[in-house]
Amino acid sequence: MILNIMNNPLHVDDRTQSWFGLTSFCLLSTFGFTLFECRQFVLRLQSVIYESSFKLTMTDYFLTFAILLAKTWQLLIPLLVLCGGLIYFNRKWSAHLLAYFCVLLLLLWFAIDLRVKIIFGNGVSSYLGGVQNRYFTGDLKPVYLLVLRDSGLIILGVILCYVICNINLGLSRVLLRLPAARWKLPLPIFCCVALMFCIVPWQKSHLTYYYEQVHETLPICLCTLPNVVGKLPNDKQFVLSQNLNSEFENLLKTIKKPISPDETCALQAPIKPNVVFIIVESLRSEVLSPRKMPRLHQLADMGANFVNHYAGSNCSSLGTYGLLYARHPLQYNADIAAKVYSQACVTFKKSGYETALISSCRYNIDRMDNFMSQPPFDQDIVFIDQGWVKDDQLVLEKAVELLQSSDRPQFLTLFLMSTHFNYEYPPQYARHFPDDQNSNAIDVKQNRYWNSVAYMDDILADFLEQIDFTKTIVVFTGDHGESLGENGVVAHGSRLSEVETHVPMVMWGPRIQQCEVMQLSVHADVLPTVLHAVEGRTVPIRNSYGRDLFADILWPDRRLIMKMPLENHYKLLLLTPKGRFMFTLSRSQGSVRLMGLCNMNGILLPDVLSTDEVEYWKQALAQEIQFLTKDAHMP
Repeated sequence: MILNIMNNPLHVDDRTQSWFGLTSFCLLSTFGFTLFECRQFVLRLQSVIYESSFKLTMTDYFLTFAILLAKTWQLLIPLLVLCGGLIYFNRKWSAHLLAYFCVLLLLLWFAIDLRVKIIFGNGVSSYLGGVQNRYFTGDLKPVYLLVLRDSGLIILGVILCYVICNINLGLSRVLLRLPAARWKLPLPIFCCVALMFCIVPWQKSHLTYYYEQVHETLPICLCTLPNVVGKLPNDKQFVLSQNLNSEFENLLKTIKKPISPDETCALQAPIKPNVVFIIVESLRSEVLSPRKMPRLHQLADMGANFVNHYAGSNCSSLGTYGLLYARHPLQYNADIAAKVYSQACVTFKKSGYETALISSCRYNIDRMDNFMSQPPFDQDIVFIDQGWVKDDQLVLEKAVELLQSSDRPQFLTLFLMSTHFNYEYPPQYARHFPDDQNSNAIDVKQNRYWNSVAYMDDILADFLEQIDFTKTIVVFTGDHGESLGENGVVAHGSRLSEVETHVPMVMWGPRIQQCEVMQLSVHADVLPTVLHAVEGRTVPIRNSYGRDLFADILWPDRRLIMKMPLENHYKLLLLTPKGRFMFTLSRSQGSVRLMGLCNMNGILLPDVLSTDEVEYWKQALAQEIQFLTKDAHMP
C-alpha cells in the first residue's frame, strides 16, 4: 500500500486510503489527548513538589509531551500494523472497529488512571479489589463524577476525531492527492518512531527529578526509558544481578504477604516506666543545634543522642510505620492492607500498658488510619480545631495529664504538625524574614521553616522539663526530613536525599546513659532499643528489621532506606560508609533493577564501578537483604 501511493500519488486505492485514514485518526486523537494529559501531569507534579527551585521551560513541556505521546504510541504502533494487515486482506470495517475501540479503551484507561492518581496518589491497578475498603474511607461520589466526566469527554473527543478522519468525509482522499503525497503517508509513523527512539532516550543526559516523576507515574513502562542503569556497566550489572537472584527472590516473596506481630514479645520487668514517642513532622537532622533548637540541644546532652539516624523513608506513612512496627517500609503495603496491628501496641498492651495516640492531625493519607487509630491504640485523641500551633500545645498538655493521672504505665505516641509545610508558628517566633506565607520564594519557605522549628523547640523543651526521666522513657525524632531547595524541591517525598531522610533521634529515661551514638540506625531500630531500656536486656522480636542499639554488639554499618512508593514500584537506597547504592523493586512484576551509586542529594552518579566495588556492593546487598528476610533479628 505504501509503495503504491509513493510510486503513483495520483492513484489512490481504497485500501491505502482506508489505512491512511486510520493513521490520521490515531494521530489526531492521541495528540489531542496528550495535550490534556501533559497539562494534568504538570499540574500534578507541581502540587507534589510544592515549589520548585527551577522553572519549567518550553523544553521541559516538549519533553513531557514527547514522553507521554511515546507511551501511547508504544501500544498503538502494533495496533496499526494489525489494522494494516486486516485492510490488506479487505477487512476494512473490521480494521476500523478494532482501531476505534482500542484507541477508545486505551485513552479511557490512561484518563481514568491519571484522574485516580491525582486524587488518591496511586493508579487504578493499585485499587483493584476494593478502593473504599483498602485505600480510601471518604466520600467517593465526587470521584465517580470526575471519572464519568473525563470518560465522557474522551468518548466525545474520539468520536469527533474519527468523524474528521473518516474517509467518507474525504479528508484522506484530499490529503493523498496533494502533490507531496509521496512523503505524507510515512511521515506520521516516522514522527512517532522518532519521538519514541530518539527524543525520549536523548533526555537521559538531562534526567531530573521532574522527568523521573513523569516516568514513574506512567501507567505503563516505556521501552525507551532512559537507561540510568548505564551508570553500571552491563557486564557488571549482569554479575551483580546473577549473584543476588536468590536474595531478591526471597525478598519479593516476603513483601507480598502480611506478617502478624510477634505475640510472644512482652516485657517482664517488675517496674515498667512510661514510654513516650514524640514524632515531629518534617524534622531535619541539623535542627538539633545551638542555633536552631538551643533548648532541645542542651537537653539532648542529658540523654542518648543518635547522630547518624535515618527515618527509613522520606514520607510520613513509612517513617511512622518503621517506628511502630520495627519493620522495613517494604512490608508496609501488605501489612496495612491486612490491617496488621503495630508491634509497639501489641507488645506494650501485653506488658500491662495503656496505649494512646495523641495528635494534631487526621491520618487520611496512604491508609495511615489503618494503624494510627483506635484500635490498635486504646485511645485516639485528636486536636484539629484551632490550627497546628495551638493544637500542638494541646497534644503536649494532654500527654502530661495522662502521665500524671494514670496508675498504669503509659505508652504514648505524640504527633506534632507545626513544622509541616507551609510551616506554622505564633507571631512572636517570626525571627527570620521575609516570611510571607503566600510567597513561593525558596528563601521565604526556608525562613518559615526555621521559625516553626524555633517554636517547636520551646514547646517541646517546656514539655520535657515536666517529665520525670527516672519514671519515663522519651524518644524524640522526626517522621522524615525536609528539603528546603537543596535538590530542586521544597518539602519531602521527592528524592532519597540526606536532608529528607536524616533526622534527629534522642532518648531520655531510666537506664539510658548520656552518650553520643555514632552507629548508623533507622526508625525500625527504635522499638527494640526502647524495649532494652525498659527490660535491661535485649527483647527478641520476630519478623523485625530493627536492631537493639543498646546491645553489646558491633552491628554492620549499613541500612536500607526506601523512597515514598508509587504504586508497586519501590526505590531503595543502601547506606554504607563507602557510599549509597540505589536499586528498584517491582512488587507486581517481581523484577529488580540495579541503578548505581548516588550522591547526598539522591542523584545518580556517572561513576563507573570497578571490579572490587562491584564485589563490595554485591556482598553488602546480599547481607542486608538476608538480614531483612530472616524470621527473627536478635543477637
